[in-house]
Amino acid sequence: MILPRDAIVPTISPSEDPILTSNNNNSSTNLAASMRGSNSINSMNNGTNTNLNSLQFNSQSGMNEPSYPLAKIDENEAHLSFSYTKIVFVIALFLLSLVSFVIQTEVTSYLYSDLGFSEPILLLFLTHGSWWLLWPLQFIIIALYKAFRRWKLYKFDKSNQLDGYMSIHNSEVNLPSSGTPANRRTSMSSSSAARIPSVADENTNTGGTSTGTSFPFTVPHKKWKGWRKAFASSVKAQHRNIFHSAELTAGLNVKDYKIEYGKHQNFKSYSNFFKSTAITYIFKSTFYLSFILNIAGLTWYIAMSLSTGADVTAIYNCSAFTAYIFAIPILGDKFSWLKMSSVITAIGGVFIVAYTGKSSSGNTDPDQPDVDKYPNRLMGNVIILIGAILYGLYEVIYKKRCCPPSNEVSARRQATFSNFSMCFIGINTLIILGIPMLFVHITSIYKFNIPSDPKSWFYIIISIFANLTFSCSFLALMALTSPVLSSVSSLVTILIVGLTEWLLRGQIISSGQWIGYLLVLIGFSLLTYASWNEISEEDQDDVLLTSDVESIISTASNS
Repeated sequence: MILPRDAIVPTISPSEDPILTSNNNNSSTNLAASMRGSNSINSMNNGTNTNLNSLQFNSQSGMNEPSYPLAKIDENEAHLSFSYTKIVFVIALFLLSLVSFVIQTEVTSYLYSDLGFSEPILLLFLTHGSWWLLWPLQFIIIALYKAFRRWKLYKFDKSNQLDGYMSIHNSEVNLPSSGTPANRRTSMSSSSAARIPSVADENTNTGGTSTGTSFPFTVPHKKWKGWRKAFASSVKAQHRNIFHSAELTAGLNVKDYKIEYGKHQNFKSYSNFFKSTAITYIFKSTFYLSFILNIAGLTWYIAMSLSTGADVTAIYNCSAFTAYIFAIPILGDKFSWLKMSSVITAIGGVFIVAYTGKSSSGNTDPDQPDVDKYPNRLMGNVIILIGAILYGLYEVIYKKRCCPPSNEVSARRQATFSNFSMCFIGINTLIILGIPMLFVHITSIYKFNIPSDPKSWFYIIISIFANLTFSCSFLALMALTSPVLSSVSSLVTILIVGLTEWLLRGQIISSGQWIGYLLVLIGFSLLTYASWNEISEEDQDDVLLTSDVESIISTASNS
């Protein structure tokens, strides 16, 4: 699971620009302290030559969360760090999608061939409908993890309760000059960061010098208030992050969109959260996406009964090509012959794999021609072609309407937000498919053969979780890169599935199939090269601290 930052975004108010003055190496530097919330406290250290005009806390979030000043770091260092982080995320998501897809394919194949399961529409409903579980599971697991870590810090490491997760108390601060814009957004690194004083510094209060340049204030040492408040604090922080990403996404797509909550404001209840314009926009967008996705999925099942498996596999994977065609007018992508040729190469490899394998036509009787076994083959191919077009459209629309801008949101935030969008897609799937399925089942128009043996349900559950993992990693990969790259990368699963079948079931891979697999890899490699700028693009984060401020404060705060 990808852990999002639960940090609060420090910002500068135009009307409140306090200056923090400090002597460091016989020089004076000014730091514009960020202000949050509506309640403020005035802190003044008369015994030193430093002056802190005011420090405000965010009282609406349920926890007192001070906003810390930010350090200034070298832009080249930040660019390298952000690019490296994004590349790691892309590689990890790509590998995770490969493994999970292979598991889902093999388990589903076992359900159909060995256990006699014959309800593909029911399985589609269960897999896509279960997406609603993803977001609740994520924020619950993260909140429990955060609460446990805070408790552990408070219980066993009281001398370092405010050290943070990046050891920022040992780092030196590079304060921005007075000419630095107040709203400049930079990130703290372990080599160049602000020092937050530890509890030990506060308790001793000796006024001695430290290894780093510390701020002229300390966060009050307060007692641990229990698991419930620590858990609730993390849940609120995660939903604040989601809301901020939703507003950025809505701002890109909704004409004359107005920010509902300012820099110092937040939704007061979860009712305000779900009724907000930004979240309503995401829900409506995912409804359209659910409709397109499920129709595309249904075309696959219908075509499988009308045409050959080779035709269906080859044509359906043309969605990578249709995604590229749609990306040009919808996403504004520039046409590239290198990208186009890489997509065509990969799809050509899929066609070779589909039509050179043993019994590729699906006909087990050599004396019976395909025209007799599949009299409606042309109709099936047309239906699956419609599905390929719809799936490519689904990918591009998802990128357009449900992905926050990559230049303003970090890789972790984008991946987390994709899980939130998946939750809405799952809810809409339950509505779109659940109601008509229930109607036809109750009215006996069609009776779904629901399995009763535990073994079938065991493999169905495995298939559902494998689909959750694949869909989560696939949509996150699409959010971080592009629909075209994620589509072509999914074609690599054909190679992995083929190798798995060869190793586990002894199915022979023909020389033609090896050539097809090689073409898929060549196409994917070319597209990766052509899309490298998108993959390694600087990852501008809307979270300014690499440490989890919300977690640090709640460890030693008394809400």
